[in-house]
Amino acid sequence: MYDENIYYDDQNKTVITTYNKHIAMLEMEKTTMSVNDSYTAIKGTLKEKDGVLYLPFSDMGIVYDFEYDYNKEENVLLLDSISEPKSEAVVLNGCKVKENTGLFSKKLEKLKKTQYVTVLSEEGKYTKVRTSLGNIGYVKTKKLSSKEVIREAMVEHKLENIRVLDEFSKIETGYGEVPKEEGVVKIVIPNLFNINGELEVKNIINLDGNKYKAYSEWASQNEVSICGSITFDGSMNSLCSKYETRTYVINSIYTSLIKNKISMICIDFASIDNVDGFYRFVTEMVPRFKEAGIKVLVKNKDNLNVERLEKIVDYVI
Repeated sequence: MYDENIYYDDQNKTVITTYNKHIAMLEMEKTTMSVNDSYTAIKGTLKEKDGVLYLPFSDMGIVYDFEYDYNKEENVLLLDSISEPKSEAVVLNGCKVKENTGLFSKKLEKLKKTQYVTVLSEEGKYTKVRTSLGNIGYVKTKKLSSKEVIREAMVEHKLENIRVLDEFSKIETGYGEVPKEEGVVKIVIPNLFNINGELEVKNIINLDGNKYKAYSEWASQNEVSICGSITFDGSMNSLCSKYETRTYVINSIYTSLIKNKISMICIDFASIDNVDGFYRFVTEMVPRFKEAGIKVLVKNKDNLNVERLEKIVDYVI
């Protein structure tokens, strides 16, 4: 399944789904969908039949990062993730695709000269391939051209080996010498933003002022990353009840980070009285921020599930 956190808002008849760098919202029977807060036309529509929701497959590649090829004559659909590596080769002479490399292996398909196959692995005298009909089997390597790399794997770098320098996270006292440590990502988490009762994102300090500029220079000179903390003292119900509200707050945080050139944010809410609402909030935040290279960290609370959070955000403190 592409999105284990897919969410259906029964009241508004909308589906909210996230994957990698995308968050999409589809409304029942509408011919547009919102992707990262921008509307795009789609060929299909979100439908409900016999209590089951159906997403428009032909359009979901935009969200789920896949490409597909449909062979109408054979009624075969091939699906590939564009984040995975892919290589192809050309058939040099007509040959058979066999179930395995054994002498009496079953023939799956006969290939013609100049056909393309997807190369899955090279195993000496044989190459494991997938054909345009979806058959997966083995072809003699000498029957194929050298493989051509169509795309490399997309590598996502998770945050690891983090050391939070609490003693330097208060800007007023943050000008000390930082010891050198190989292989450690050193961060400070100053309290920079707050979401107020009107759900507006406000700067706690003047990020254009001389004090913060000096702090930023100190961090840069000491190879320390600034991860701005954002706080919220209100009820999660007011923040998370509607998709529009969540999107408004997420976009406000995003704008503040981009404006102030901050590439890491730590969510440190005072209390989380709606756990499911909080998960939904960060689930929708991460793809939006990932698109801009912004890392999302969360300060753990007793009522949160760390394993679940680690699947959503970049790091849990």
